[in-house]
This record gives sequence, C-alpha cells and structure tokens, in this order.
Amino acid sequence: MQLNIDKCKVMRYTRNKCLIEGAYGLNGKQIERIYQIKDLGVIFDSKLTCTPHIDYIVNKSLRKLGYLKRHTTTFKDISTIVILYKTLIKPILMYASTVWSPNYADHMKRIESVQHKFFSYASYKAKIQNPRISHNYYEISQLTNLCTLESN
Repeated sequence: MQLNIDKCKVMRYTRNKCLIEGAYGLNGKQIERIYQIKDLGVIFDSKLTCTPHIDYIVNKSLRKLGYLKRHTTTFKDISTIVILYKTLIKPILMYASTVWSPNYADHMKRIESVQHKFFSYASYKAKIQNPRISHNYYEISQLTNLCTLESN
C-alpha cells in the first residue's frame, strides 16, 4: 500500500497537559502535526472535547436561522416555518450526534439555545406573545410539535 505523505497528518488524543512532542516521518519526510481535524463532517480535537464542533454547528445553525427569519417575514402559516426549521436547521444540530454527544451542560445549553431562538420567532409568528418576552417552552413545543434536542 502506498501513502501520499503530503496528505498524511499526525494527531495525538490526550488530556495530559505536559506532552512530549515527537516528530513522525515517513520516507525521509516529516508528517505534519495537527490538533483538530474534520472527518465525515465532525470536528475532532486532540482532547476529545468536541468543543470546536459544537461551536461550528451552533454558528452555522444561527446563520441558517437568520436566513430563515429574513426570508419568511411574509409567511403566515407557522407549519411552513416549522418545516423549514426541520429541513434547514435541525439536521445541522443533530448530524452525527451519537458520535460527538455533548457531555457538558454548557454545550447542551448552547445547542438548545438555537431551538429557543427559533421558538421565540415561532411564538412571534403565531402571535402568542411578544418576542422580547421569554416564551413558554412547553406551549411553543406543543404548537410546533418539536421536543427538546436532548431528548432526540
């Protein structure tokens, strides 16, 4: 089997703070050391925290949510907006979640905040309450037929 050394990378998975860095080489060329990599759409870091991946999906989802809000201002039917959310945003938040499953409450809170922002928009569109006021999570989840992302 032949390897393309220019495409090879070295990444060590550890949570130790004191690392002994060694140089790896093949056929006289040094292999590049990396500290995070994106594989099949999931970003892994050398400490296996998945924080870079969660940052990436939250930011990408918020951009898509902004796009959805800008382009659905004239929509009257809340079910259409829910379908767009389920199609455009929820798959980003749920993709490969069994692999990077968030362990920390802070990570879950950040991911759920995207859905909470959607719920605020949905409650405004459904004329349930003022979007500046905190929405009733249960009432909006019943209206949109969406449960928490954690329970999926």
